[in-house]
Amino acid sequence: MRKYISDIVTEEEINKWQLGQRILINSQTGTGKSHFIKNTLYDYCLSNNKKVLLLSNRTILKSQNIEDLDGKINVIHPENYQLLESKILKGTGLEELFESYDFIVFDEAHYLFTDAQFNRNTDLLIEPIINTPKDKILICATATPDAVLFYQPNFDFTYTIPFDYNYIENIYFYDKAETVNQILYSIPETEKVIYFSSDALDAYDLSTKYENCSFICSSSNKGFSRKIDEKTIEDIVNYNTFYSRILCTTKVLDNGVNLIDKNIKHIIIDILDPITLVQCIGRKRVVDEDDKINIYIKNYHGGFLYPVVKELNEKIRIVNELESLGVEEFQIKYKKKDIDSVIQNDFTVNQSKFINYKISRKFYSTMLNDTDKIGYKKMICDMLHQEQSIAQIAEIKFEKIEMIDILENVLDNKLFDEEIEKFRGVFFESIFAHKKVDYRKRGILCANAIMQEDNLPFQIISSQETKGKNRKKRYWMVIRK
Repeated sequence: MRKYISDIVTEEEINKWQLGQRILINSQTGTGKSHFIKNTLYDYCLSNNKKVLLLSNRTILKSQNIEDLDGKINVIHPENYQLLESKILKGTGLEELFESYDFIVFDEAHYLFTDAQFNRNTDLLIEPIINTPKDKILICATATPDAVLFYQPNFDFTYTIPFDYNYIENIYFYDKAETVNQILYSIPETEKVIYFSSDALDAYDLSTKYENCSFICSSSNKGFSRKIDEKTIEDIVNYNTFYSRILCTTKVLDNGVNLIDKNIKHIIIDILDPITLVQCIGRKRVVDEDDKINIYIKNYHGGFLYPVVKELNEKIRIVNELESLGVEEFQIKYKKKDIDSVIQNDFTVNQSKFINYKISRKFYSTMLNDTDKIGYKKMICDMLHQEQSIAQIAEIKFEKIEMIDILENVLDNKLFDEEIEKFRGVFFESIFAHKKVDYRKRGILCANAIMQEDNLPFQIISSQETKGKNRKKRYWMVIRK
């Protein structure tokens, strides 16, 4: 029987906590971290006249929190980190922001470090993780605590539940962008798909290629905010699902948001950061033991990872140089030179971004140093508690499936002239382009060799028509072996 956080963090357990202490709730998505805050902690605070500030990192998540907390707002106040960051920039101190509350909850606490890649203000809120206010209790809740623990390894109480990813039915890794289309082509029309991308343009472009497909991204993304499907966002907030067949999104949906729908059977992810990747998978909430999902992950190899690590080394080096030289000498050396934003305008270091650089370097260096040259795949499988040996290569499975469909579509039909050229184009260029062979000049022998290599039960024959308008013309025919 699956355990939940409220099973182990009871009101009796909460009574053990003291002012000024840090609490870490580290368990995978779907184990009731938010439920604990909105129910067990709420009941405790209601009985003891305490108040909670619940911070979240996404507008959609905040909206879901408001829905869930109907009638409880007098005890638990939901807010976004970004609003507090804005108030601090305008001169409000943390002490004033926290003044009315007894418990400060950093939900999806990894946000403070992962989002530092593009949000330079997340470091404004990390101080309480090191120096927790003496009259507050700080709760950090996350399924991916790596960066948080890198910054602050010492918590007074840590609660975790053994990870259980048995709901993953299949896990695939794919190398080529076009494989996403082959995966989508193979998925039954009755099953829903989420496609996560690190690039809003990529997610939007894919959404335009399919019927019954919606697109969402951050409303702050000026290039794509007008293309957001607002109805889909409303459905996610109000009903914990979406009603299109395919949802194309960015990491705007990566944290905390609940999608409770057994028809969501497939999650495709093209995101490098392993913390964000795990969070994306966690958006799907499992309903029961029969609720299974298939995961498809873009694979990243050493050729991609090496320059990433090299760039991170340089960013970390320049911070170390600032600390060794001092501000005055550093300013002289780098006068009129572009400096990474980890060094702020006042020549202090953005600690959230710096921690993000260091934890990212640790991840990607580990991947690069893998002797089997499959470091990315190994790390992702480890984080998902999956045996690396069961991970499948998407290109092998889905190119075969599509090829079988193409062959069966023309099975036992005589193909003449233009029909042959059309079939040749689909067979050779669309399906087997990754073999880097110019198949436009290849014929039946090559096609049959490929089908034999891939153990497909088909064969192409060529013969001459003996009657009708095509009399004496050569044709191709796909037959079963």
